[in-house]
Amino acid sequence: GRAAIARMQSRLRAIGLYDGAVDGTFGIATRGAIMAFERGLGVIETGLPSHRVLQQLEALTAASND
Repeated sequence: GRAAIARMQSRLRAIGLYDGAVDGTFGIATRGAIMAFERGLGVIETGLPSHRVLQQLEALTAASND
C-alpha cells in the first residue's frame, strides 16, 4: 500500500537513491530508485515495490543507524 511505498521512498532517500516526494505514490522516480537499489545488491532489477525490497531497505537503513 501507500504506507509501504512511502517507507521505501524514505529509506531510498536516506541512502541517496531517491530525491522525489515521500508521498506513497509509485511512479517513475520510485521505480528507478528501486532498480538502482537492486542493481547495487546484484539481484534482478524489477523496479517493483516488493516486500523483499522493503525488508532489505529496512535492514540496510537500520544497520546504518546503529
